[in-house]
Amino acid sequence: MRSLARDIGIALGSAAHLAELRRTRSGGFAIEDARSMATVLTALDNGEDVGLIAIRDAVPQLPEVAVDATLEQRLRNGDSRALDGLVPPRALDGIVAARANKFFKVIFDGHLIAIAEATSRVTAVIARVFAAN
Repeated sequence: MRSLARDIGIALGSAAHLAELRRTRSGGFAIEDARSMATVLTALDNGEDVGLIAIRDAVPQLPEVAVDATLEQRLRNGDSRALDGLVPPRALDGIVAARANKFFKVIFDGHLIAIAEATSRVTAVIARVFAAN
C-alpha cells in the first residue's frame, strides 16, 4: 500500500504518502479476534483463560514431521543433520517452486520444538528451536 501511494504521487507529478496503515487480517488471524495487552495481562493476573494460541497452531499451513527423543536432543544441540531424510513432501514444493513454503514444523511428544527449512529433498537446516515445555 505504501508503494501504491508513492506510485500515485509520481503519476500525478507530486509526492504522496499514507497517513495511516492498519492491517486488519494476516492469514487466519483477524483484528476482531485480537485483545489488547492490558486485557491479556489482567486476565493472566486473575488466573483467567486468555485463549492464547499454541505456537504449533499459529502456523497451520506448515507441514509437520515428528521426531523421537534422540533426534529431539540432537536438534536442541543444534545438529541440523538430525533432519536428514525427514523433509516432508509439502516442504519440497517450496524448494521446487522457489517459494517461501520450504519451512516445516518439527514436533516431539505433541509439541512444536523447532521450525526447519528444507534445503534439498533430503536435507534441512534448523531455522528456530523453541524452549522445552
